[in-house]
Amino acid sequence: MTWRRQRPSLFLHERLRFNFPKCSCRTIIVRLISTAQTGFFYTTKRPRIGSSLSAVKYDPVVKRRVIFVESKKTRK
Repeated sequence: MTWRRQRPSLFLHERLRFNFPKCSCRTIIVRLISTAQTGFFYTTKRPRIGSSLSAVKYDPVVKRRVIFVESKKTRK
């Protein structure tokens, strides 16, 4: 009868390396730009799979509440 040596289990960091996806951030940071075209903007977080964001916020340049719409994603 021959005894075979079993392969040693992988270290913890080697086991975890294969299970993680590259980047699956749930939220992203987006820029909301004023529709009054003053150049003023807010940055906020929104879910990655959500629809485009728009909100009514205060624009200090025109001193009024205006609609801000999402223009671009700034980072993950």
